[in-house]
Amino acid sequence: MLFIKNQTNRQTLFGGFYFLYFLFILHICTAFLTIISGLNNDLRDNEAIIQLSMDSIHVVDSSDHQIANIEENINDNEEKELLMALVTSYDDELKTNKKVDNEIPIVHTSTSIRFIPSLLNFSEQSIAIPQMQTIIIINDDSQPLELYSLVETTNQFYSSVFKQNVLPPYGGKTSINVYYLPRTIDITNSIFTIKTNRGNFYYNVSGIGKSNPFRLRPLVNGIIPLNSTYEYTIQFYNPHNYSLDINEIYTSDENLIIEFLSNRNIKNRITKTFEHYEQWHLKPYEIKPIIKINYFAYKLNKLQGYVCIKTNFSDIIIIPVEINVLNRSGLYSNVDLLEFTDHRFILSSRQPITIPLYVFNNGLNPIMITDVRVTPEHRNYITVHFKSLPIPSDIHRLNQIADVTIHPNLIPNYIHHIYGYIQVYTSSNNEEPALEIPFHETILHGSLHYKKEDTFCYIPSLDRKLINDNIKQSQSIKLLNQYNIPISVYNITVNKLELLSQYVKIEYRSSFFYLNPEQWSELLCITHLKQSLSSLPFTNIQAEIDLHTNISNFIIPIYLYNGFLSVNLLTDHTNGGIRHDERNPFELLITSI
Repeated sequence: MLFIKNQTNRQTLFGGFYFLYFLFILHICTAFLTIISGLNNDLRDNEAIIQLSMDSIHVVDSSDHQIANIEENINDNEEKELLMALVTSYDDELKTNKKVDNEIPIVHTSTSIRFIPSLLNFSEQSIAIPQMQTIIIINDDSQPLELYSLVETTNQFYSSVFKQNVLPPYGGKTSINVYYLPRTIDITNSIFTIKTNRGNFYYNVSGIGKSNPFRLRPLVNGIIPLNSTYEYTIQFYNPHNYSLDINEIYTSDENLIIEFLSNRNIKNRITKTFEHYEQWHLKPYEIKPIIKINYFAYKLNKLQGYVCIKTNFSDIIIIPVEINVLNRSGLYSNVDLLEFTDHRFILSSRQPITIPLYVFNNGLNPIMITDVRVTPEHRNYITVHFKSLPIPSDIHRLNQIADVTIHPNLIPNYIHHIYGYIQVYTSSNNEEPALEIPFHETILHGSLHYKKEDTFCYIPSLDRKLINDNIKQSQSIKLLNQYNIPISVYNITVNKLELLSQYVKIEYRSSFFYLNPEQWSELLCITHLKQSLSSLPFTNIQAEIDLHTNISNFIIPIYLYNGFLSVNLLTDHTNGGIRHDERNPFELLITSI
């Protein structure tokens, strides 16, 4: 009886213990899930981006999933076609078509196939902004025409797949979309090779690349060693006289990371918030950094992708990105292109611009720099001051080896674009450069001209009569645009305005106006104010008018003077002249100046 009672009590005790143990485990699991949920929320917070919409920043996965993710994320069919062509390796496409070339006879001309239009000319198109046109292919032969593939000779033109691969005889037709995505300024010609069962047919395509209005450029010259990182900060310019918002940015590769300038990495599709609205909101004619992209070279390959930027005005900018990852030891540059300014152009009237040149060493041993020079055709206006020093072996250490200076005023007027290289020579080979770093700049020749005499304002003294006809009561300052592009003046500021307002009244023609090439326009009018006896004694004043334009800020000095000589007496230790702290016993007459 006692044994049964003890056993019953023990079962009750163990039951209570198991119940408490179960509650403890449940509590631990609940806490663990809460922590995981909190971490997820933190990750979302760390990836918060900019605006009040469901637009987003995201990264399209790389490798074999690129096209699938484009299909999933992009709704516009034309945009899909172009992005699919961009992520297709140009080198792989050439290799594939070489195999077909060996099996198909080459046909240079034929009347059995027609193209509408007979050749394709895209005319002018901005760099990194795509344009699409359609080509119709017609089979006029009595036999069916089988279309195998189409290959381009340059990577600035892209095409869709054939909508129909077999064309019936006597008028069977299909169409393809051709996209022009300029990478360079000036004319680009390409020949499309269409491979068919009757041989190869050729089609001419051309276009003219011009500067990007948002001052963006392709990132296609990157060369980095294994286990290093490529970084680039994208500066975005608003070319409009109204505000602009960036709605969405995405890249083609999960390893091509979009990094916020607040050092937060973006890896997923997210909703924008008020928190960072200002970071992607651009005022008229404002330029600012919007994101940094980085790519870690974790394997030997050639990254071929893009960064896509969309604005609230339906602008689509596609920046091609090509980065070569090499296993070669030696010197590397930290940039794919030397840039003297953020504006993509240099005014010929600017003062000399100096930028530093950095390299790093991927080898096992230090490398001695023996010379740094610019390609010969640019030596009249680009100078290089280098340091002969050893570069230690350290992939993460940047070493400044030179200062590169461009002198815009020395560039001849007939040169509008400069292309060249900074060449780095080492002790191992003084005849061939160990490293070449490209540069490319657009030169804007001209000036914003004004008559200097219009900037001098005579303020008469109170004891002189203002009825003198030679004294101007008001005067205007006019500008002449001597650049070959229109200039937008969107803001005017004057320093020392409070001091100037005691003597003159400054009236602006407008705070915003355009100046076409070779056009004169009134900037402002200066009206002299009547001085009262209570006015403070006038002293000469020098002030500055700061013009904010779409190409640069221009400073125009203005002078207010009273016509009297002011002499600063200095101590004279010689035998003649006026001595400081001494009264001259004779009257002095200044006969000429």
